[in-house]
Amino acid sequence: MMLNRIICIGNRFHPEDCCGPQVYDLLLERTLPAHTEVIDGGLGGINLLTCLEHVDRVLFVDAVAGFAAGDDIVVIKDPVNALQIDDTFGHNAGLGYLLRVAPMIVETRMPEILLIGINGTPDNRLCNQAADTCLSILQSAFQ
Repeated sequence: MMLNRIICIGNRFHPEDCCGPQVYDLLLERTLPAHTEVIDGGLGGINLLTCLEHVDRVLFVDAVAGFAAGDDIVVIKDPVNALQIDDTFGHNAGLGYLLRVAPMIVETRMPEILLIGINGTPDNRLCNQAADTCLSILQSAFQ
């Protein structure tokens, strides 16, 4: 049996960064594939490293910039190399930093990791599309 996690990250109280929590809320209203857990990662930072243990696939949901010409959902299959990190390793280092240090910290086999990025203003349409994309990816894995 394949174990999946969807980790929605962002700041619910910051309009440009609220897409992860909004997608989390939407996913709670939907039927998830078997053996799938949804986590509100909020601003968990490196505390989210333990969420990468004992799981086969992890879908991160987060705001991104510069991955599409306009407001759109992007699926980033290699987020470790696609995301830039801030050399100061502060809050702006974010997901890129977390994914780069994960193989050195996570004590179990690393899962497959995808990033469902919301490029642009996180409105209801994009957040619903991101939730649908998460479910589509996970459902296709079982076919």
